[in-house]
Amino acid sequence: MKLPSNTTESKGKKLANEFAVEFEQKCRGYSTLNENMRFSELADWYFSSYAPVELKESTTYNYKSQYDNHLAPVIGNMKLKDITTPKITEIKQSYKLNSNTVKKIYVVLQSIFSRGVEQGLYAILPVNTLFFQNVTERKSRYSTRNKAKAFLTLLETKAWENNSKNIIKVLLYTGMRSGECLGLS
Repeated sequence: MKLPSNTTESKGKKLANEFAVEFEQKCRGYSTLNENMRFSELADWYFSSYAPVELKESTTYNYKSQYDNHLAPVIGNMKLKDITTPKITEIKQSYKLNSNTVKKIYVVLQSIFSRGVEQGLYAILPVNTLFFQNVTERKSRYSTRNKAKAFLTLLETKAWENNSKNIIKVLLYTGMRSGECLGLS
């Protein structure tokens, strides 16, 4: 790197540092890095180039809906360099939504940023599992061994149709989802 003539020492150091950062990014493969890009531009690229090829149509529709309803109004106009992990945590805490919706929003955000990083459009992934901390806790949906035994005892003592009993037993013993079980032949 050759410094322009009449450059002060402090200006030269600043230019050298900028060059070093740019060089390091190129070495790491971030040649197309554009942190001044707006999040909406990254999302537009994601939904026009990545999603139609890599995701199911229904998944793309759901992701786009979550983006349009919850992400675009809040961070759509922000520059990528301004979207940091603390900023995302702040945004998450501002949502007055149930924990399942917040998780869906996180999945969309994670997917968009991951593809941006893969394409070299963004250097770091500002979303991580910390996004879920402090989301209201919900009771476990899983049965304990004692509850399962009690339910099986109840199942045997009551008059149920045999097919229903068999389906319930398969669900309990295998942990299979109901749709998977009903799809068996």
